[in-house]
Amino acid sequence: VLVSFYFFFFSLSLSLSFKQISHLQIRVTSLTQSENDLLNSNQMLKDMVERLKQECRNLRSQAEKAQLEVEKTLEEKQIQWLEEKHKLHERITDREEKYNQAKEKLQRAATAQKKA
Repeated sequence: VLVSFYFFFFSLSLSLSFKQISHLQIRVTSLTQSENDLLNSNQMLKDMVERLKQECRNLRSQAEKAQLEVEKTLEEKQIQWLEEKHKLHERITDREEKYNQAKEKLQRAATAQKKA
C-alpha cells in the first residue's frame, strides 16, 4: 500500500511538472513572439526615423536654396532701386538747375524792363 501511495504521489508530481513545463513552454513561446514583434517594431521605427532625418535634410537643403534665391533676388532689386534713385536724383538736380537758370533769366528780364 505504501508503494502504491508513493507511486501515486510520484505520478501526481510528474503530471504537475509536465503541466508546469507545458505552461512554461507556452509562456516562452509567447515571450519569444513578443520579443520578435518588438524587434520588428524597433527596426520599423529606426527605418522611419532614418527616412524622417533624410526628409529633414532634403527640406533643409531646399529651404537654404530658396533663401539664397530670395537673397539674390533682393540684392538685384536693391541694385535696381539704387540705380533708379540715382537717376531720379540726377533728373531732380538737372531740373533744379534749369529752373534756377530760367528764374535768373526772368529776374534779369524783369530788372531790364524796370530800367527801360
